[in-house]
Amino acid sequence: MTLKNYQILGKIGEGTFSHVVKAYSKEHGLIVAIKVLQNNSSEYSEIKKEISIMSHLSHPIIPKYYESFVENDSTFIVMEYIEGTNLLEFVNNHNGIPESLAKKIFCQILSGIEYIHSKNIMHRDLKAENILINTIMNVKIIDFGMSKNSYNSLFNSFCGSVPYCAPERIVAQPYSFSADIWSLGIILFSMVACQLPFYHEDQQMLGICIVQEDPEYDDDMSPELVSLLSRILEKDPNKRICLREIIEHPFIKNEYRLVQKKIEILLSVKNQKTTIARRSTITNSNCVLDQLKLKKGSIMKPMNVIMTPKRSFLKLKPSKKRRDPFSHSMGEIPRPTNFRHD
Repeated sequence: MTLKNYQILGKIGEGTFSHVVKAYSKEHGLIVAIKVLQNNSSEYSEIKKEISIMSHLSHPIIPKYYESFVENDSTFIVMEYIEGTNLLEFVNNHNGIPESLAKKIFCQILSGIEYIHSKNIMHRDLKAENILINTIMNVKIIDFGMSKNSYNSLFNSFCGSVPYCAPERIVAQPYSFSADIWSLGIILFSMVACQLPFYHEDQQMLGICIVQEDPEYDDDMSPELVSLLSRILEKDPNKRICLREIIEHPFIKNEYRLVQKKIEILLSVKNQKTTIARRSTITNSNCVLDQLKLKKGSIMKPMNVIMTPKRSFLKLKPSKKRRDPFSHSMGEIPRPTNFRHD
């Protein structure tokens, strides 16, 4: 199947409101990922917001946005293709991972979220499925379909995956950036324990567990890790640890500094490439996102396009299943007998 200047190679993911395909860019000779959304008048503003957010984010932990266009009553968002697996599958296949590796992965995620929050953007759907990881343990945060600009405002709408939702979201209280921090704690806990800290087959009971119960920490978790998790998984958002305090916590302080140094190097290299890209004819710098009109042939492109080569795929062997499965999906409750997604 051919779409615009892309050869579609196959579907690689599917969500509630969209699906993602792998494609070959005939114009640039590179593999890309394309998110496909069905145009619906009620979703126009949401699609515009997602494109606007993605086009304004530039960080090594976030996939690059290349362009967007509308064709055959669908909107297509072209992004950097990441070959590897998502964090859920990675952790399940390894039956949990050592704290040392979890720390490296978590610090990369944390760096990306710190950057997103600095732009006044809440992700609102942080979960293991939305973290991609490649063969050399580099991660990418994906799926900004539920992200919102905050600008010091609070949100009331419910969205995201229930097992990762902060207590204030469960009880329909206004929430802000601290709700993303709670989700980070669920991810960190699950990486090491290979199970969710809060679990119940019934959705309402799961919500009660999140609001009322405290997580049980394994005896083999280090005191430093337990200390950090207990402060992230604080029920009261006003008492919950903030990003700056997380970064300075003894469990990750040194590792985070190493991650940031590597990211600074990547950003320095990217800035040099960006200067070259601005002189090329790859992009259309006159595009204005606010003028998006969902009609056939409309197109949006970013200021700069920097393509990167794909990485090899790591095939992992299934591992022994554990209690309280680390498995879930949007709007559903973890299934006790189905450890991995179908």
